[in-house]
Amino acid sequence: MEEIAPTVFRTVYEYSGPPMTSYLLPGIAFFFGLVSLVMLVATWSSGKGTRLVWVGLFFLSVGLTAAASWRIFKTHGPVVKAIGERQIREITGPVEDFVPESIEGAQHESFTVKEVRFEYSDSQQTGGFNNSSTQGGPIGPGITVRLTYFHHPGLNQNIIVKLQVPE
Repeated sequence: MEEIAPTVFRTVYEYSGPPMTSYLLPGIAFFFGLVSLVMLVATWSSGKGTRLVWVGLFFLSVGLTAAASWRIFKTHGPVVKAIGERQIREITGPVEDFVPESIEGAQHESFTVKEVRFEYSDSQQTGGFNNSSTQGGPIGPGITVRLTYFHHPGLNQNIIVKLQVPE
């Protein structure tokens, strides 16, 4: 009987938190909030019209900061929770039923590993792996992968938090 050598994997994706660019919009909005607050205080004794402009800018920046922060929380919160509460699973096997994402992004990339289905898109932010093969992603038909994932009940899909491929 022939002995099969164990497969050595290399990690090509691992969740490490929101990318720094996720904080750009809330950071800019927060900065403008501070500036508008300082300008509001500095111009308090001037005309009512000037005060209204700075009050409006302050509340606009607070709203933008809150909305952008909420988006980061909604996208990355479930991933952090699943990892923290050890709700993640690992599966290793060949990629089957592979369907690449369409160039226009109308059809998501999908595949199964041992009958567990995965689906993602470059344009859908889930906090997990989403680099489709049409954009240079490493997953393709028949390759063996080791996936660490969790089931996201809100999206009703499996989210990949770690992807390993053979070296």
